[in-house]
Amino acid sequence: MKITYDQEADVLYIELVHKQPFDTIEIDPDTYYEVDEEGRLLSLEILSASKKYRNFDKIDFEQYLKIPRKKRFSRTKLNKHTAV
Repeated sequence: MKITYDQEADVLYIELVHKQPFDTIEIDPDTYYEVDEEGRLLSLEILSASKKYRNFDKIDFEQYLKIPRKKRFSRTKLNKHTAV
């Protein structure tokens, strides 16, 4: 896991797994997350982070993330399309 904050750009980036993303999904205009081919969360990017959070050490990401279920990938469907 790697957490970086670019103060000049005011961007908080949380990388859970270093891997090429399959898709980037917008949660809101300032928040994005990336997933791999199986729908596993790889990273989270929060723009204008200091406007949303004053104390980064007290962020409750589980509460904030509320990732929409309809955006998740089905392993069964994915395997059918990628099977050789």
